[in-house]
Amino acid sequence: MELRFERRPLYLKETFSIAYGNYDKREALLIELSHQNCKGYGECVAIDYYQIDLQRFVL
Repeated sequence: MELRFERRPLYLKETFSIAYGNYDKREALLIELSHQNCKGYGECVAIDYYQIDLQRFVL
């Protein structure tokens, strides 16, 4: 089984506005898991107000 991941900014087509602020981009962790010719993909974005820190996921 192999796990690959990459942190990168994802730029939004339009500004996303909520009570916690306005966002033009989100920092994301992109994930690929492969095993025996099968692959799965996932992602997680950093969300300050929920204390989701991508560096903790990487570690």
